[in-house]
Amino acid sequence: MDFLSRLWIELKPKLNTGSCGLDFGSGPGPVLAEIITEDGFKIETYGPYFPTQ
Repeated sequence: MDFLSRLWIELKPKLNTGSCGLDFGSGPGPVLAEIITEDGFKIETYGPYFPTQ
């Protein structure tokens, strides 16, 4: 999870307020999507091998 937090720290300043995105290949535990959502951004998850139910 630490590497995803570091990725988000670098990416966040480059996004406009209210931006939305897609966490493609998020898997059964969409950690990056959770981090992004906590900061008020909208994100959808999609994992072709782990569909949400």
